[in-house]
This record gives sequence, structure tokens and C-alpha cells, in this order.
Amino acid sequence: MSAKPRVLLVVGFLWGDEGIVRGLIALAKGLMESGWEVCLASAMVDQDGYERFTRGPEWIESQGIQHFYVPFPNFRTPAGKFSTAFKALLSLNVAVQQFKPDIINVHSLSLCPYTFVMRSLYGIPYISTARTMPSANRLGVKFGGLINKYFNTFLGNRFIAISTEIKEAYERILRIPPGQIRVVYHGVETDRFRPPSTQERLESREAFGLNLNDKVVCLIGYLYPLKGHDVLIQAISLLKSEGVNVVALCAGAGDKEEVQTLQTQAEQSNVSDLIRLLGFTDARQVLWASDALILPSRLEGFGWVIPEAMLCGVVPIRTPAGGAIDQIENGINGFIFPFNDAEALAMRLKQLIENEALMSQMSVAAIESARQKFTAERMIKETIAVYEELMTISSAQ
Repeated sequence: MSAKPRVLLVVGFLWGDEGIVRGLIALAKGLMESGWEVCLASAMVDQDGYERFTRGPEWIESQGIQHFYVPFPNFRTPAGKFSTAFKALLSLNVAVQQFKPDIINVHSLSLCPYTFVMRSLYGIPYISTARTMPSANRLGVKFGGLINKYFNTFLGNRFIAISTEIKEAYERILRIPPGQIRVVYHGVETDRFRPPSTQERLESREAFGLNLNDKVVCLIGYLYPLKGHDVLIQAISLLKSEGVNVVALCAGAGDKEEVQTLQTQAEQSNVSDLIRLLGFTDARQVLWASDALILPSRLEGFGWVIPEAMLCGVVPIRTPAGGAIDQIENGINGFIFPFNDAEALAMRLKQLIENEALMSQMSVAAIESARQKFTAERMIKETIAVYEELMTISSAQ
């Protein structure tokens, strides 16, 4: 092992200011501050319309993180493109040979075959960080689970699950032995995500044409049907019919078809004046302008934006998708409402925004619980513990 322990972080590609990217960069920086040498290997999305949402090598290296370009196939690469996968394997091999990591931490299940080859060639152990729920119907998941049944380190020597639900799903669907999985919650940089000052809150609201008396909620996430923007629009419409006007700031990129679909729904629901589709926008500024964060997702691995909102003092209202049981004490530091239930969401929103004492009480509780469980410092400390555990076992073999 080198004088400083070295970890190679492997990820498919990086999207703009999304929670996964913020968490990964926070992890890399924290590891370096803790005495580790860190290198990141990833692809870059180069299709039209995606460039501005992608973190490039220059930006990554400006953060002090060494980067290797590895052309991993992405969701727009035709299936069966063996040559693309082979090029990615060769590029990852170059990264491993040059950086010489003591451990590899892969952040996508689909990339485990690449890190498996690296372990087979060089004996480098690897950890898989599970950030999304595995779909039992996907062929790749079925194949991985079948292999792991008979060779239980194919998907990694150890696993980090970012939520209890993901841990249970990996044990059930992918047949990961419980002793190989550690739950490490996503950590947030508390110096960036914090309650705003009065002036910061005012400036954030003014940036969106709002004043301090407006009732404002937000939904931060990619414009995709599973995120449940349609449920939020329905809830805003129900509140308007009761004479309660709530502005919804929807921050996140999306394709033109989904944007048009949501705009049409807002028009038909008579809430175009209340639904703001902001596109790619700074998450903290949106949170600082908001009273509550809404996450009506139909599927989540964790719900990255929830702890960010909590640390900003923004009360979260979300569905029971992945991460909810780790994050929310229902009625204490946030609310959980049933999937696809716009009426329940509207009820909780009205309950919150019409009761300033309740909002203040839940805001304080959200901050306190997030500082206990979801800080970058805690994530880094617990991640290092998993790394060191695996390196100790590896060196003894």
C-alpha cells in the first residue's frame, strides 16, 4: 500500500448540479482532507442538449481531484456496442495502472464488470456504492443476481447502501449477503447547505420575482414522470380552488417533451401563474427561497435533496419512496404522504403554510435531525471505515 491510501472513484458520468454529483464531490474532497489520494474515472455526455449539465474534466480537476476519462457506454449508446465497452475497459486499465489505487469504489452497478476485471488483473478490492433501487425486472439485474448467488463478490467485496430500503433490496434481489453491506447515508456539506440569513432569503426570493409574503414550495429534480411533478401540479390546483395560492419552483433539467407535458397540465389546471419550470438552477438558491420542499417521487433510492433541504431549514414533504424511513419522522421533521395522492399532499401543504408556529417547529427539528445524520463529515468517516475494513482483510489474505 502507498504512503497515502489511494482510492479510485468510478462513475458512469456526472450531471451538473444534481445531488449525486454534489455528494460524490463532497466525498472526494473529504477523503483528500482526511489524508487520502483520490482519483475520479468517468465518461462525459456529449450529446446535444446535455453539455451544460455535465461536469467536465477541467471542472473536476479545478476541485483538486485527478480525473481520467473512461468512455463508459451510456443510455444513448446502442445495445450490443461491444467495441465501446472494450474501449472503456482499456481506458480504465490505464487509469488503474497510472494511479495505482489501493481500493476502487464504483458508483454504478452497471460498471461492476469493469471493476471485476481490474480486481482479477491486479488484486485490487472494490466496493460498490448502491445509490439507486435495483429493478427486479431488468435483465442486467437478474444476471448480476444470478452470478452473485454463486460468486458473492462479483458485484463487490463490500457494499455501501445509502438507505435502508436499498440495503434490503440488494439483499433480496441481488442476493448480497447481509454481512457485506454497510448503510452510509448521503452526506451534505453543511457550510454550503445551511439556513439563510434574512437578507439571503430576500435576495433568493427576489431572484425568482417573489417577496417574503409569498407562499413558496419547491421540487428539485430531473423532469421525469417518476419524479411526480404532475402530482405537485394537481395539489397546487386543489389549493388554488380553496383560495390558497402557493408558488411552486420546479428546478431541474428535462427533455422538451416532458417540459411541454408539464406546461400543458399547468395550463389545463389553471395554475400556469403558480408553476415555475426553472430548468437547470442552483439548488441552494431555490431552497433558500422556499418554505417547503416537495418530493412526490414514485421511485427513489434516497432522495438526495431531502437532507439538503432539511439543513437549510426547509420542511420536507415526500412520498414513502426510498430514503423516507431514514429521513422523516412523520409530523416531527417533515411529512410523508401516499404515492400519487395529490389531495393528501395539498392537505399537508395547507396545514404547514397556514400555521407559522408549526412550520418553525418542524424547520428546527429538520435542521437538528439532518445535522445528526446527514453531514458530509459523518459520510466520510463511515466511508473510510468501510475502506479500511476491506483493506485490512485484503492485506491479510
